[in-house]
Amino acid sequence: MDTNPIFKSRIPLNSHTHSQLQGLYQKALHIGNNTAKYLLMVIEHGRMEKRVLDSCKAIINLKMAYNGERLENACIRGLFGPKYNYEVLKNILLNNLDQIAPGGDFSKIEQSNLKQTQWQNSGIDNESSNTDHLRGAASFNPIK
Repeated sequence: MDTNPIFKSRIPLNSHTHSQLQGLYQKALHIGNNTAKYLLMVIEHGRMEKRVLDSCKAIINLKMAYNGERLENACIRGLFGPKYNYEVLKNILLNNLDQIAPGGDFSKIEQSNLKQTQWQNSGIDNESSNTDHLRGAASFNPIK
């Protein structure tokens, strides 16, 4: 990959932002080629200079929360999608979707995503919850 790409962007980038993006791109290249490609897509599809820069910084910082290999795999998966931003990669990593190929078998994913963990830690016991106050469709018979 080109180590000094000319960024194609919808928005004009000032020289300071451009140099910051160059540095982030170099860091992305150290993580992997797909991470660098994903960063280029974020830059190309961005609409506001500050948001593009913040998103690129946040993407590079995902390496600290996860690891470079997982981030690279998330970028591979993210490149198949219609949107390119930090939230997309964060959701891929949170839901362990980086562990399977796009279009692969979801049954092999370890189900330890945030929502499931929150439900388990909430103290609500699904077996003992009282649902007597709920009525189904049968309760609403038409008047004869």
